[in-house]
Amino acid sequence: MGNAKHTFIIMKPRVSSTPKLYLFRNEEEARLIVGSNNITEAGLYVNVEAGLQTDVAVDSPIIVQVLEALASWKDTASRLAFRLDPALLQRLVNEGYVPDEANARAQLRQARQRRGAAAARPPIFGSRSFSPPANVGAARVAASRTTVLRQPAIPLAQPVAAGGTVLLMRLRRASATARRTQVQIPIRVVDVFFGNTNQVISTHSGIGHNIIRARVRGGLNTIKLEMPEINNFVQPFARFEHTPAGIAYQVYDLGSPQGNQILASLQQGRNDRTTQLSISDSNRATWWRFI
Repeated sequence: MGNAKHTFIIMKPRVSSTPKLYLFRNEEEARLIVGSNNITEAGLYVNVEAGLQTDVAVDSPIIVQVLEALASWKDTASRLAFRLDPALLQRLVNEGYVPDEANARAQLRQARQRRGAAAARPPIFGSRSFSPPANVGAARVAASRTTVLRQPAIPLAQPVAAGGTVLLMRLRRASATARRTQVQIPIRVVDVFFGNTNQVISTHSGIGHNIIRARVRGGLNTIKLEMPEINNFVQPFARFEHTPAGIAYQVYDLGSPQGNQILASLQQGRNDRTTQLSISDSNRATWWRFI
């Protein structure tokens, strides 16, 4: 190396071992951030973190792929994700995934003791202090907490015995001449999943919609449901779920990440015979599958 001088720099970055994904979007634009930082004061302003940000149109292929990934990650049918309810939380505590308050306090005391012992020794690495920006939105956040919601939030799902907790459906409109926001529900599905329920709640709006039971000569003929969200849909798909507040639904069009996910699940069910059809013509039939 001759007389050349070489300088070696040792760094001790505080980075997370798990990448995080953040997606912000409006009707036209989307911002995707993939990085190591948490959304905390330390993650944003103190730690050394690495991340990649991209700003694209909201319908960009990369945003569609991210939405599909997010939809698959939270799909409870895969058993890789679960809705957090009191029973699941208790199980997580019992099996040590989540510490109870007493254990959490003990862990905090031990961490403080370790920091106190470390403070008595001269540090190897130096540090720099950064001040976070002023929280200009604090007043708006405080004000928003006093706002009364138009509809109460739908509680988390509770298991039910008949038909499963979740019902996936490829919907069929009531008729070619009927308004496009009304769908027909097969009687077999009503008997098993809906029972005597007379109303379902839209998670999109928080508004309840009545189940219409049409009878002919004393017998049940058809069941119809008004779903305003599907007016402009090409092929609507629905996800119904039992909750303590009643049955809630979400609807998505074919081509959306969630709609494609429901279609994929229904098609998988056709292979293992867990998906049922209202009529033999699959193109005109209502499809459904219990999860």
